[in-house]
Amino acid sequence: MSTPSLEKSFVADFPLKPGLKHLDVAAGTGDITAALVRRLEKNNLDYQIVATDLNEEMLKKGQDQLFNQGLFKNIDWIHANAERLPFESDAFDSYSIAFGIRNVSDVQAALKESYRCLGPGGSFHCLEFSQPKSQVIKRIYDGYAFGLLPLMGKWVAKNEAAYQYLAESIETFMAPETFCQLLEEANYQSISVKNYACGVVRAYHAWKE
Repeated sequence: MSTPSLEKSFVADFPLKPGLKHLDVAAGTGDITAALVRRLEKNNLDYQIVATDLNEEMLKKGQDQLFNQGLFKNIDWIHANAERLPFESDAFDSYSIAFGIRNVSDVQAALKESYRCLGPGGSFHCLEFSQPKSQVIKRIYDGYAFGLLPLMGKWVAKNEAAYQYLAESIETFMAPETFCQLLEEANYQSISVKNYACGVVRAYHAWKE
């Protein structure tokens, strides 16, 4: 669901350091992992990245896609549930989840798990679809999401239901203010929100003190 420019902009806000240990949850096809690896290598920094996804088929697709791009060193691919991550507490320096939190059954449980897995000073980064505040933009977006998008799914991907679900899940996902409140309840500090595409996509950044 992301684009190269969006991925690059999103990971540009991740703090880097030598020996970075990063956890990419709901990694999907590995787009965020790839963008982060390229940024780390551009800065000549060593790293260890763990990419997880609940969908084993998608995880394998991501691993193969990055391998074909020559990106395979220091990346572990692990089948895992965002609500019950199989890692020790304080194990990572940073955590990302892009276009995945919307599909989690218990968002608060996933946020608490992310907090547990981060060490002191660790950073949380979430990229997700959102409802634009501008009514003009919202009308245009709704026409695309509920009209054109399902039709494209029917004609091109032969899966209208999946694209209809995508539109509906975006429509019903919580407001940014509510999500920020959940981050606070998970004990995150210094929460910030960055808008992309007129608010159709938002990035949430937060810290564990």
